[in-house]
Amino acid sequence: MKNKYLTFFLLSGLLASCGGGEESSESEDLSYEDSAPSLSVPYSGKCENKPVYEILVYSFADSNGDGIGDFQGIIDHLDYLASLNVGYLWLSPLHPSGTYHHYDVEDYYDIDATYGGMAGFESLIEAAKNKGIGIVMDMVFNHASIESNWFKESYESYFSHKRSGTLDEMRADPSDIGNDFRFIEDPASSGTKCENIQKDGITVFYEANFDRRMPEFDLSSAVVIKKQQDILKFYLDKGVAGFRFDGCRYFFQESLQKSVGYMDEMANYCRSIKEDVFLVGEYWDGVGQSIYSQATSKMPIFNFPVSAAANTIGSPMYSIRSGLGYPFAQTAYKAQKDALTKSDGLVYPVYFLNNHDVDRYSTAKLDEAKAVAAGYLLTPGTPTMYYGEEIMLKGKRLSSDGTDARRRLPMRWTSTGDTYRCQTFDGVSEPENQVTTGALEEIVKEGSLAHYYKKVLAFRAEHAEIRNGQFATFGDDRDDLAINRVVYQGKTAGFLIHNFDYDEHSSLVRLPEGLIPDTTLSLGTDTYENGVATVSPFSTLYLKAA
Repeated sequence: MKNKYLTFFLLSGLLASCGGGEESSESEDLSYEDSAPSLSVPYSGKCENKPVYEILVYSFADSNGDGIGDFQGIIDHLDYLASLNVGYLWLSPLHPSGTYHHYDVEDYYDIDATYGGMAGFESLIEAAKNKGIGIVMDMVFNHASIESNWFKESYESYFSHKRSGTLDEMRADPSDIGNDFRFIEDPASSGTKCENIQKDGITVFYEANFDRRMPEFDLSSAVVIKKQQDILKFYLDKGVAGFRFDGCRYFFQESLQKSVGYMDEMANYCRSIKEDVFLVGEYWDGVGQSIYSQATSKMPIFNFPVSAAANTIGSPMYSIRSGLGYPFAQTAYKAQKDALTKSDGLVYPVYFLNNHDVDRYSTAKLDEAKAVAAGYLLTPGTPTMYYGEEIMLKGKRLSSDGTDARRRLPMRWTSTGDTYRCQTFDGVSEPENQVTTGALEEIVKEGSLAHYYKKVLAFRAEHAEIRNGQFATFGDDRDDLAINRVVYQGKTAGFLIHNFDYDEHSSLVRLPEGLIPDTTLSLGTDTYENGVATVSPFSTLYLKAA
């Protein structure tokens, strides 16, 4: 054990090395009667800060034996999801589509019949609501399918005007559907990836940065925005809890400011209909500052820089690799402070490990996986899980086939029988080293990862200060532990301490006396004596203010 002691320093806010901290005093004691120093703008959003569980509907649970996941399969497993204390289910796109992943939408006002159609979707919304779970739709507004009637009608209008030489007249009429997609006259000067359709000797170019089957909307058009808002209202009126917006980085590739403006307009519109609407955007960038600047849109953004996809300083994975917890505590504070400040209190950073676009995180060491889970799930806001991560479901993109399908393999529910298994897709089969026991078995197994997820999320549900509070870094950059002072409603509520190392560690700084230890998430023997916390390898200790 490393017993390291320093004179007590109370660090209010971020350390001087990060800027914005207050002066510390060697003799100062923490008073819980005084209001804590202002860390940032207080959270003022109405969204319930519950954890999110992402489901690729195709792969999750098949109820009728056709090999494809469906709404009834999700309904059949709502008790399992409720036992995890999941607050929202983020469902992959549900609209009719020509692909298994459904990110090429053919009709925004319809739901894929294979999944259960509109009636099945409405049943899922109601059944989930009865379990205290909200349904979040994946809304793909950057692009549609080349097979959608919306694009076909837009193309036909554009083509007709091009053939007749009246493009200027079309562009002068905002209501003309030919303006709804980004058709390009000179693709060489567009700066983006373009595809083309040839008809009657005329070539029409259109932007398609993801795939030739996914033409992109002209999001600068007020008419397009109004049509998209009508779609949002249609589903909010049906009772969905909110939306995940796909591909935010690509809304306006030439302008971050324009992308933020579009997101802000959509967020404001949704909140005007449903005050507590859940919103989150996918802005994939490994640079943290880009993520935080997006918070000015008033829409929460996935924190890619500290996900398993990045494994950079400040992520739980980095902390385990380095054996140092302080960078994680520091990053958790900085990300939250920037997001709340830039969003006027409406946005927390959204932490996650994996999603459908990145290799699944896995480790042979169970305690490491538990430490990572506790690290990211016990952050304010709405941390997001990916189906199967609680049983360490495996899936990695291989250079040999280049498909994301391996990242989206079927959920495993039991170790025997075939009712748990959806079919695979794109010719991909499950790896030989896939997990062999299912979620329904793991969730009740004491000591398993799934059982620990359940404990972590139950702990989170019981502590409003974790869900809705603020973190302040406590310690210094020599500390092996991640120590965050938790501030809630203007006062210090406690100290959350993670050990991401293989060794037992003690806090470098002397903590206040009189805290109440909560060892619910301990993986060993954690202690708190004479103002010093000693935490077991990969364990989490919470010290609550009396």
